[in-house]
Amino acid sequence: MKAIYLHNSNKSTPIDFFLPIAQEHALKLGWTKPVVFSDGWDEPEDWNMMVEYATHKTNRLTDVILINLSRWHGRIEQAKEELTHLENHGIVVHVVQTSHFLPKIHDKRTLERAFDVISSWTYFTDVMSLKTREGMRHRKGGRLPYGLTRENGSVARHPEHYPIVERVMGMYAREVAVPEIARDMNISQSKVRSIIRAWKDR
Repeated sequence: MKAIYLHNSNKSTPIDFFLPIAQEHALKLGWTKPVVFSDGWDEPEDWNMMVEYATHKTNRLTDVILINLSRWHGRIEQAKEELTHLENHGIVVHVVQTSHFLPKIHDKRTLERAFDVISSWTYFTDVMSLKTREGMRHRKGGRLPYGLTRENGSVARHPEHYPIVERVMGMYAREVAVPEIARDMNISQSKVRSIIRAWKDR
């Protein structure tokens, strides 16, 4: 079995926002009719159900596509447990948004690289958070950048916009080109550039 796994912590974003990205990657790999699993929506079946197919006798899981590694952002120990389990069963993991430098996770070496990517995400978000607080200290009353909002007189992360900023800046930090970011995020290139200008020095 070849599968697509989608993860989302923001339930207001429909699964159809992410699914075409993974399906396009599946086509590039020559796959036909991969089975979809997900967490963050009521359907389809979740990660745990997918992993059960790792040892299935007649329909064993061999490959899975992830859009990114967001399931494990800030959860490196969980990543080590779950991704190592897949690698131990010979399951190849294809990650869309790391395809230019880590096209697949299939052995101990690429597994360690994946852990480095996940760890660097934690570092990056910590830096962004500090820069945001620093910037807001000097810009009280000014217009907030995309991704932030004001709540009860305090600056807070916008529940829908901030995850977009995180994804854009995460790809920007990995030197993904603006057109590719725009295509993956399904937003305009001008919007991507606007986000980068607002956040790159924060």
